[in-house]
Amino acid sequence: KNYNVHLDGYNQLPMLTGKTEESARKEFAYWSDDGDLLAIRYDRWKFHFMIQEHETGLDVWRYPFTKLRVPLIFDLKVDPLERGDGGMGYDKWMYDRSYVLALAKREAAKIYKSFEKFPPRMKAGSFVPKED
Repeated sequence: KNYNVHLDGYNQLPMLTGKTEESARKEFAYWSDDGDLLAIRYDRWKFHFMIQEHETGLDVWRYPFTKLRVPLIFDLKVDPLERGDGGMGYDKWMYDRSYVLALAKREAAKIYKSFEKFPPRMKAGSFVPKED
């Protein structure tokens, strides 16, 4: 039987050996335990599609993620802790940078396209009994 298993990997040897200072990876996808795409990081930008509103103790497992209608945008060069969305000027800041949402859409499309050739191998587990 032929298994179509894809290991997400990049050759980082040039960076690790000092031949270059840049990583071969420009993007990173953040997934939930349920298999939902939560966020994408591309270079200095990070886009949140779903957020965890309950962040203490077992609440992170008890409550579902909240799906956003418009992704949150973070510029990790100036906001590495991703707290800018709590500021009074965030909406205008985000509006002024809404052009980068095309980048988020492009990267998400590339990620989902990769599932055609390398589909997920199993469904996420659950603590909730199945309803019949």
